[in-house]
Amino acid sequence: MSLVLIIRGQPVSKKNQMQMARTKTGRFFPVPSPAYRKWLASAKKQVAPQVEHENGLPIDYPVHLQILAYRYTKRSIDLSNIYAAVEDMLQATGVLKNDSQVQSHDGSRKFLGVSEDKARVVIIIRKLTAVDIDWIYGQIIKDNE
Repeated sequence: MSLVLIIRGQPVSKKNQMQMARTKTGRFFPVPSPAYRKWLASAKKQVAPQVEHENGLPIDYPVHLQILAYRYTKRSIDLSNIYAAVEDMLQATGVLKNDSQVQSHDGSRKFLGVSEDKARVVIIIRKLTAVDIDWIYGQIIKDNE
């Protein structure tokens, strides 16, 4: 099974510029930035029509996630922060049951300085097969020998 999603707009990090909020009891907790919340709301609206005819959602098995992030700014951003934002969005939209199902990100890339109208995130979700899993764990064992 393979699923491709395209989210138009500048991909943002969930972790940068987090704000702190306080509970009624005085405890602090992190809150995502307004830029992330805006991106998440837009992503939810864009994902819904792309998955409305997909069966078997939410996905509840191990997956490989390839993320192609096209940003119009030339300011670099950690790709791992984009991973976190995309994975959380996939869980929030009901595409993934739990973002811990993502087992690899091979082939993910970021592209900086694209024109503003080309800014987007392309997400390719692929089911991991037994062969993929055996290869991944085989590499881990091989590296530890």
